[in-house]
Amino acid sequence: MRLIPASAFGAEKDGVTKATVLQTVTELRRADLRPDLPNVHTRTLVMCGSKDRINLAASRAAAAGIAGAEMRIVPGAGHVWNKELPELFNRTVIEWVWPSPLEA
Repeated sequence: MRLIPASAFGAEKDGVTKATVLQTVTELRRADLRPDLPNVHTRTLVMCGSKDRINLAASRAAAAGIAGAEMRIVPGAGHVWNKELPELFNRTVIEWVWPSPLEA
């Protein structure tokens, strides 16, 4: 993030400056929500690309910490696999949301 030019983040008047993005990322890194995972009581799908070194361990921990969560690791996909493999991403989400084919 530090290597991205400030001009890529937007105008200061919009509140999305490089400084605010970096501050937000710093605060998110400090947040530890793991103790709250057992409080999630809804059907949960955790997805992560197998090459996403940044989030793979955290994704596995999130899935393990949420009772009944389903973990899907996408082989060969990276951090932004929704953009790398949009058809697979969409199909994965749709099949999870609607496990059986929709009736016409």
